[in-house]
Order: sequence, then structure tokens, then C-alpha cells
Amino acid sequence: MTGGARIWIGAGYAAEPGRLPACVGRAAATVVSLCTLAGTVPTSRVLPLPLFGSAAIVGHALWLLGEAARRAPWPRRMLSAAPLLLFGALHLAFAPLVRVQTALAFRAISVAEKQMAETAEVGNCSKQGYLYLLTGADPSIALYAGPALAFYAPQKAGAERFRVLSFAPHPQRLRREARNVLELEVLAKTPRRGPIQDMLRSAEHPLRPGSQIPLGELRVRTLATGGGTWTRVRLEFQEDLDPARVCLIAWRGDRLEAVSLPDLGETVDIAHEPGPMGM
Repeated sequence: MTGGARIWIGAGYAAEPGRLPACVGRAAATVVSLCTLAGTVPTSRVLPLPLFGSAAIVGHALWLLGEAARRAPWPRRMLSAAPLLLFGALHLAFAPLVRVQTALAFRAISVAEKQMAETAEVGNCSKQGYLYLLTGADPSIALYAGPALAFYAPQKAGAERFRVLSFAPHPQRLRREARNVLELEVLAKTPRRGPIQDMLRSAEHPLRPGSQIPLGELRVRTLATGGGTWTRVRLEFQEDLDPARVCLIAWRGDRLEAVSLPDLGETVDIAHEPGPMGM
């Protein structure tokens, strides 16, 4: 009903003497703006419905700039046409290039995800057990390693649960404190938060020493914090750590590699290496 009313009002406006050329010009400019759907940040995940609204704004801007250039005296017409040419070039040339580059970037990430799944080592947890990622600073690993395994290498995706134990963008140290207890420590004098940490927990409400998070088969206890994030945590499992059912993996050498469970009292240093997104 609202759309019909707007069409009726627009038709009446166009029917007024002298209004039709302006309406035709604005409509043509809007159609041109719809050709690239530019005017807002490109997205590849949802139908860009807001871009249809921005197309009318961009189209109106194109029409106004064109009218200003047309009405300007000839010596100044070229100068008045400069904003129109610049705006039109940004809209009709730069914006499509940005969209193409965005598609190519997602394509590159997709290729990297497939390679990551095909080359991943999951230890004894390809058909059962619990798979834990120790290096989840890169979003493409933390968010998509599990789905990539299920999609590209289903023969490796049989673990009952896949968890990311750390999003820290720093080297870490893993220590076996008891038969069912691991401690993970961030090796950085000035720790900083990663993008996933910013997304999951506000810096205004950071973890505090002593805070606990139950996760079904294990409980995470924060032992030390710094820089708005944890620097040492204690991972208390309900059962003894069985290598046949508990598997650790980390990003090493541009692939996911299995990390052996340390013996009681043993420590393992885990380097931080940038993932497919460079984080």
C-alpha cells in the first residue's frame, strides 16, 4: 500500500508541467546507480537490500551534478563537470573493482581453507574424541577450521567436539600439571587482544583472575590477566587426558599439525604463525 501510494504521488509529480524531464533524469540516474549497487560497503553474505535505497541517493547526486554542469556557462562548464566525472568514475569504475577484488579475496580464502582441511593432522580424533585448537588468532582458522574439515575432508571430521582453546596472537606455553589438567600461558610482555577476542568479549568486561567457564567436558579457570585479556589459564578436564581421545592441533608451517600431549610436568612451546588471513 505504501509503495502504491508513493508511485501515485510520483506519477502526479511527474505529470505537472515541466516536471517530467527532471523525473526522467532522476530515474535514469537511479537506474545507472543500480547497475553497480555501489554506495555502501560491499558485502558477500546477505542480499544487499540497503544498496537499493542508497542507489536512489547516488542517482540523485549524479543528477544534481549533471544539472549543475549543464546550467553553468561554457567557460565554467568544464570546471563544473569535474565533480560529476570524479563521482561517476568512483561509482561506475572504482566501486565495481572493489567488489571484484572482494570476490577474489574470498576465493583466495576458500582455496586456503580447502588446502588447510586437506593437509590437516587430527591425530587419533578423525572418528572420535575431542579436537582442540591451540592457535586460533587468525579468524579463518578459529572460525572455519571445523567447517572446512567437515566440508572438504569429512574423513577427518569425526571428532565429537571441536574447540578453540586460545585466540591469543602470541607465542604460548603448554604445561601438563596433572593427569587431567593443562595450563596454557601467553608468552608476551605486553599481551594484546586479537580480533576474535574483541568480537566475543568486550574490553570493558575482561576476564578476571579466578573466573571460571564450564565447557562440558572441561572447566577453564583464569589464573592471570593482562592487556584486557587472559595470560594464563588452567584447563581442568573431567577425565584423564587420553591421547586416543584428546587431540591437540596448532597452526605450524602453513598447516594444522598435531601436537602431542605433554607428559606430566612437561612443557611445550607453541609459536605464533600468521594464518591464511595474515593474523
